[in-house]
Formats: sequence, C-alpha cells, structure tokens
Amino acid sequence: MSKKNKGFILLITVGILSVISWSIFTCSFVIRKQIKKIGINKLKIQKDKKEKLEKNIYKIYMKSIEKKIQEDIEIENISDYLLKKDKIEIWTKNYGNSFILTDSNYYIDEIYIKRIEETDSHLKKIYIKGTNKNNYFQLIKNFSYINRFNMVRIKLKKEIKNFRIGEDSKYQLEIYGKVDIKYFFKGDRYPLENIEKSKGDIDVKIF
Repeated sequence: MSKKNKGFILLITVGILSVISWSIFTCSFVIRKQIKKIGINKLKIQKDKKEKLEKNIYKIYMKSIEKKIQEDIEIENISDYLLKKDKIEIWTKNYGNSFILTDSNYYIDEIYIKRIEETDSHLKKIYIKGTNKNNYFQLIKNFSYINRFNMVRIKLKKEIKNFRIGEDSKYQLEIYGKVDIKYFFKGDRYPLENIEKSKGDIDVKIF
C-alpha cells in the first residue's frame, strides 16, 4: 500500500476516533446532567412531602393545644401552655442543676435578652440547656439592663418519639416554642415591672 493511501487511512481513522470520543464525551455529559436533574427532582419531592407532612402534623398538634386551652382555666394562650409549671411560669424560678419540664413537657432550651430600643440583631444569648445552671430568673436579672425596658426571649423544646397519625404511621417530632416577655428592670432588689408577654409561637419538625 502506498504511503499516500496509508496516510489517508490514518487520517480517516483519526477522524472516526475523534467523532467517537466526542460522542462518548457528549453522551456521558448528558447522562450526568440527567442523573443530577433526577436527583434534584427526587430531593425536591422528598422536601415537599416532608413540608406537607409537617404542616399537617402542625395543624393536628395546634388543635390539641386549642382543646387544652379551652378545658383548662389556668391556660389562656400558647405562652401559658408553654411556660406554666405548677401554675407558675418556669422562667420565674431558680432550679439549680435540676432538669425541669413544664406541665406540657417542654424544657427551656435557650434564653436571650436585649434592651427594647435595640434591634433583634442585638439579642444576647444568656442561657443554653446543659451549659448553665437552671437558675432562669437569676440569670435574667443578672443580664437585664438597669433602668431600661428589656425583652427576654425564651425558647422551649419538646420531643415526641412516637407521634401517631392513623394506626401504622409513627413520627419523631421536635416541637419548638418561643415566648417574648417585655419588662422594666429597676435593679435586683425590685420586681420586674410592666410585664407583657407575646401569645407564643410554635413550630414543628419531623425526623
């Protein structure tokens, strides 16, 4: 075979291999893109299902709270439901190292404090469960601004391990409560004045 023919065949071969390589690269790129798209869509479907389930569980849980509020004359709103411990709000007592639950089985998870005139970005965390003694009231007084209107934000948490919907469905729930309390602080020897509480907020997460 002449050198000219050999060169021509080599050129054709290189061209065919280039086309095949490009086709393989293009196909693999398209396949990867499709797999990624399918994965993203699957995650989105799972997220949407979880959010829908959380909303449904939230509605069921809130109905049970509304029933409790209607039946118990000591509970006027969600903040009472979250905070009351033996008819006293849990944040107004000092419990030392004791782990304390409210009557509705919530515990204080975090406490924040700020002066009323400051923005939310100035909230100072003064208590985290497990890192401080449970002397809630003394902590609040220690960090309150003297001769100022203050706001304390109390975050509570409740865990339900086997929450049932129907006969077979069981879910692990974490329920979060939040109450903001406004007051005026004249000093440690004085009671907190002009106390005003929010109605309370609740959020539900499933796992």
